[in-house]
Amino acid sequence: MFTGIIRHKGTVQRLSTDADTSVLIISAALPSFVERGSSIAINGVCLTVTEVSKEDVSFDIMPVTLDKTTLGSLAEGHDVNLEPALRMGDEIGGHFVYGHVDGIGMIKERKEEEGSVLLEIAIPKDLMKYMAMQGSVALDGVSLTIAGRSDTTITVSLVEYTLQHTTLSNKETGDTLNIEADMLMKQVVDLR
Repeated sequence: MFTGIIRHKGTVQRLSTDADTSVLIISAALPSFVERGSSIAINGVCLTVTEVSKEDVSFDIMPVTLDKTTLGSLAEGHDVNLEPALRMGDEIGGHFVYGHVDGIGMIKERKEEEGSVLLEIAIPKDLMKYMAMQGSVALDGVSLTIAGRSDTTITVSLVEYTLQHTTLSNKETGDTLNIEADMLMKQVVDLR
């Protein structure tokens, strides 16, 4: 489990794909407790560490993960958001994020405002029922508050801290994002 508060970024060194399993290698300075078998969210996708060194961390990725997330479009040099799994005693500063991506959204509009950036995101129709005003959503693993919504889109506001510490600062109109709806909202809506 994660919180959606990104404290680390990394850079893709290599993504090699084949029919059975792909290998993703990321250059990143991660905490010393990260080891083989640790869970790390990469742009919001929970993956298991297969190898770790001082400079690099490696993951095996199944074909279904590449198909259902934006990880398949990563290339050498791309920056990614990294979040190690929540540990007992850690602050829960965002919301509960599981690393199980529900779908892919696309940025319809990026608008600069004084002190923030607004992103309007097209959301898959089946996920809109989980998008409540002032509710939570994880976009590329980043915990955000929904500031606006229509029948097909949500709007989020990125403050300066988020722009400085996540890859969302590099996102433009037409870019895609991994979307994870708030698990608590999913439970409430689906139990009705």
